[in-house]
Amino acid sequence: MSSKFKNKAKAKAKTHEEAAQVKTQAKINDIKNNLKNKVKFNFNFNLGFIKKIFSSVNIGLAKSDNETDMQKAVRLGTTLFAVTAITGLLLGLVEWGTRDAILATRANDKSDALQNVMPEAVRFNNFKQAELNETITDVQEALNDKRQRVGWCVSVASKGYGGLVNFVVGIKADGSVRAINILSHSETPGLGAKSTEPEFYTQFDNKDKLPLKVVKGSDSNPDEIAAISGATVTSNAVTNGVNEAVNYFNQNLAALSAKN
Repeated sequence: MSSKFKNKAKAKAKTHEEAAQVKTQAKINDIKNNLKNKVKFNFNFNLGFIKKIFSSVNIGLAKSDNETDMQKAVRLGTTLFAVTAITGLLLGLVEWGTRDAILATRANDKSDALQNVMPEAVRFNNFKQAELNETITDVQEALNDKRQRVGWCVSVASKGYGGLVNFVVGIKADGSVRAINILSHSETPGLGAKSTEPEFYTQFDNKDKLPLKVVKGSDSNPDEIAAISGATVTSNAVTNGVNEAVNYFNQNLAALSAKN
């Protein structure tokens, strides 16, 4: 390869590098401007200040030849504190900057879940009179296009193997289960996590023989739910949660449905 060609290639690479730096700097400026617009007071996010702190940390890591054990302990402690403080600040800024997006995503997931468990409805109203507890976390009234109540959407938090399994149960006006939709869980991948697969959750579609019970193997009776292989705890958590939702309906919502 000739030196002329090498110089041309280097110049081209340098141009791309400079363009990338300009693009990166533009993104940094956008982030800084967005942060400034979100706060209610005049907050100046000074990257130079953070750089100075990191410079101080680097200085703190440098060891002096005449350093005593006490000075070493103080130096390392101060450095550790500075690093921890900076990390906490940056994590706080990331959480603050993404909070709205996370909440919006959760709201969209919940909206989709309501529609999935009660497809006959076109509108959902928060039932403010609902008496909630640790298991029943939300109640929505499901209305059709004529504003007639077609059922209820009851949100449930049931204790599974790895933590809470959060899901929505659609209950029709007659008290039967329309469908369920898993919102979130901490179950084991490949086992309890299979609760989000249609093979499991569609078993609850249009169930009217209640309460439901979990069985190993195939479900031969209308009140049975086939357990996920190797995840009986998760299967029971979801099934018990559905039964809790139905019990809540019978005790608190059935009378209102009868008046519709």
